[in-house]
Order: sequence, then structure tokens, then C-alpha cells
Amino acid sequence: MSKTGEQFPAKNASAPVKTPEENDLPSTFPVLLGDIQDLIETARTRVAIGVNVTLLLRNWSIGSRIRKEILGKERAPYGKKIGYSL
Repeated sequence: MSKTGEQFPAKNASAPVKTPEENDLPSTFPVLLGDIQDLIETARTRVAIGVNVTLLLRNWSIGSRIRKEILGKERAPYGKKIGYSL
């Protein structure tokens, strides 16, 4: 911690900024960065797909239970209207 009790240095603290030529990063760093970005994006896509599938199955199960336990073999009144309009 700093003398003021802050855990991080003040935002206006000036640290030396290295130019790209001065940094210690390997020449393959851009490729590594791109690969990491691709992994993150792929993971986000997979999570979104998994959530969508889960929500779809949940909603289908709710509808199925309602149909079986409340409607029996009857169609909901709005279902008949939709069927006629199609």
C-alpha cells in the first residue's frame, strides 16, 4: 500500500512508457494475443448456445406440463385461432 493507504498508485502517477521497440515482448506476441481473443470469443459463443438450448428446453417442458396437466387433449383457445388463420 502507498503512504496514503491506497492499494494502487494514483492515476496521475507517471510510469515510463516503453515504445514497441523497447518492450520485452516476444515477436510472436501478436499471434498469441489473437489466439487468446479467438479462445475467448469461442467460449462466449459456446456459452450463449448452451444457455439458449437450456432456455428452450425449459420453456418447452413448461408448455408440455401445462398442456398435459391443465388442457389434457384439448388445444388452448388461442391455438385454435392460430390454426385457423394459418
